[in-house]
Amino acid sequence: MTASVGAVRGQLWPVPDQMKQYLDNWVTYTQELEKNVQLLKAASKTREEALSERIGTLHADLAAMERPLRERIGVLEAERLTLRVENESLRNELEAAIRLLATALEVAGNPRLSLLSLINDAVLLVEEAKKQVRETL
Repeated sequence: MTASVGAVRGQLWPVPDQMKQYLDNWVTYTQELEKNVQLLKAASKTREEALSERIGTLHADLAAMERPLRERIGVLEAERLTLRVENESLRNELEAAIRLLATALEVAGNPRLSLLSLINDAVLLVEEAKKQVRETL
């Protein structure tokens, strides 16, 4: 029985040469993994540096484009404010002119009797006179 136990034990436990080969394969595999990790870290660092540089360049480009646009916006806002002031001034002038015109059109201080109403009455009278002349002819 001891011989069979030794045979079974030999089947369960690998031969020392096989065990050494197995361990050597694992060492080689882990060394390759470590090399790959280092390469990936280096590649990642290089890529990160390139991206950071590109981001910096884009920020600089954006600042270069933004500055003139902000200046132009400032000029346009100033022009808009000037136009608003001019518009208000013109509106005030128009209101004053309308008040003066209304006053000028009043006849003898009578607000109901205005130059415009007199002209309208005159036009109506001329039309009535033309009509009467046609009827008599």
